[in-house]
Amino acid sequence: MKRLGIKIDGKRTVYALSFFIPFCLLFLLLYALGVYPFGDKTLLISDMQNQYISYLSYYKTLFTSGNDLFYTFSKNLGGDMTGFAAYYLLSPLNLILLLFPTRLLPVAVTLIIVLKLSLCGLTFNYLINAANVPSARSLIFSTTYALMGYNVVYFFNVMWLDGVALLPLIALGIQKIISQKKWLLYMLSLAAALIINYYIGFMLCI
Repeated sequence: MKRLGIKIDGKRTVYALSFFIPFCLLFLLLYALGVYPFGDKTLLISDMQNQYISYLSYYKTLFTSGNDLFYTFSKNLGGDMTGFAAYYLLSPLNLILLLFPTRLLPVAVTLIIVLKLSLCGLTFNYLINAANVPSARSLIFSTTYALMGYNVVYFFNVMWLDGVALLPLIALGIQKIISQKKWLLYMLSLAAALIINYYIGFMLCI
């Protein structure tokens, strides 16, 4: 960065950039590809189009139409919703859906995906700088983590991305257990991963 005449100092600046660099890159990419609202395309592909968007739409009705998180008559002749919620709906970022009308759900889902990938950059940057003064060079690695192949290929499995964002915190928690005998970060981050999506959370336990 110094060779380019750019000087970046301070923890907050580096951490903010680790979030906003992937955020801006992703929006530039969406604009270039003509993804709605920049064009006619959407990120609703594969299972996102066939399944998840319906579940996310139902999530909105929990707050607007009095539907139930535990049981619903919206599927077949009625049935349990607890399993669906535990797998698909417990990410805190799903609250963003409440800010958008149903017709703009594709925009809300796109924003959630971009935010989750940007959080991946932030948490990874926090991990690699935890033992040192934050360096501008770390932004290369955190941006790479945020935009790695797994995230790009599986972005439509939006409920999996929280686990990717929490993984660096879990890894840092393990480091703290070994070096400082401190358990709190590990317990909280792993518990969050299990609650938000037990499928990816289970793999993180392994």
